[in-house]
Amino acid sequence: MPKSLRVGIIGVGHFGYFHAQKSHAHPLEQLVGVFDLDRHKAFSVAKDFDVSFFSQQSDLLESVDAVIIATPATTHFTLAKQALERGKHVFLEKPLSVSREEGEALISLSKKIGKVLQVGHLVTFSLPPQKILNFIPKPIKMQMRRSVPFLNRGSDVSVILDLMIHDLEFLFSLMGEKGVLLEACGRKYQTHYLDEVRASFLFKKTCRVDLFASRAASKPERFFLIEGEKGALKVDFVAHELLFFEKDHLVKQISWQKKDLLWEEHDAFTQSCLFGKENVSSLESAYQALCMANLLEKEIIEQIQNAPDSFSLLKTK
Repeated sequence: MPKSLRVGIIGVGHFGYFHAQKSHAHPLEQLVGVFDLDRHKAFSVAKDFDVSFFSQQSDLLESVDAVIIATPATTHFTLAKQALERGKHVFLEKPLSVSREEGEALISLSKKIGKVLQVGHLVTFSLPPQKILNFIPKPIKMQMRRSVPFLNRGSDVSVILDLMIHDLEFLFSLMGEKGVLLEACGRKYQTHYLDEVRASFLFKKTCRVDLFASRAASKPERFFLIEGEKGALKVDFVAHELLFFEKDHLVKQISWQKKDLLWEEHDAFTQSCLFGKENVSSLESAYQALCMANLLEKEIIEQIQNAPDSFSLLKTK
C-alpha cells in the first residue's frame, strides 16, 4: 500500500490552482506536476509549488496514480476517459459530464477497472442531507437560489450545468429520487447558453421544489429554504447561517461547523484511493443530477426555439 497518492492536475485555471494548493498541502498526497493547454500558466503554477511542468498530458498520466481534472465541462468526458483507460483514479470537477450517456460511460468504465471516480459537488460536504432531515423529516416545500455576477467562467455550458447542478445533486441526495419537472423558464444574457434559469420539480408526489440559478446577478446569493410540518429551515451559504423557524415563530440558530470544503473533498478522494473508504460524494447523485439537468435544459431550449421572443415559460405537467 503506497504511503501517499501521486497526483497530477489537468487544468490550472481558477479552480485548478486551488486544487494545487490543497494537493500540495495534503499529507497523503504528493503533487507530482501539472498540465494545461496554456503552457505559460502551467509552467508558472509548477514553479509556485516546485513540481513538474508537463508539456504533454500523456507524460503526466505516466507519472501519477490519480488526476484532478479542472477543465471546461465540455472536456470532462474525453479527459476523464483517457485517464481511466490508463488506470488512474479521477477527481473530476463538476459536472460529471455534459450528457447522461457520457456520464454512464464514465461510471461504467470506473467500475470496470476498479478505480475511484469522484465528482466535485461541494454541498454534501458542507451540509450532510441527514442534518436537514433531523429538523425537517418530511419536506413539503423547498426553495433553492444560487446566483453570482458574471465571471466568464463555466461559460461553455448553461447555468444549469455550471451552478444549478450543485442543487440538483443535493436534491437527489436528500430526496432519493429525481423528481418530476413541473415548469421551467430561462434566458441568455452574456453567453450563447442559458445564463438564468427557474425550474420547479415535484418530489415524492407532495414536495414542490423551486430552483433559481443565475450567473448574471448583481451579487452572490446561495440559500435553501426547506419547509416541513413543524417549521422551516433556512440555509444561507454566503452568511454560513443555519436557522430553524418553528411554527410558533420561535427562531433557533443551529450550530454549523465551517469547513474547508475543498480540503474535505481532497481528503475523501485520497482516503478512497489509498484505503478504499466509502466516499461521501455519491456518483449516483452526480449522475442523477446530470439526468435532471439534461431534461431541464432540453425542455427550455425547445421552448425557446418555438417562441424565441418569449421568456420561455414551460409547463410540462
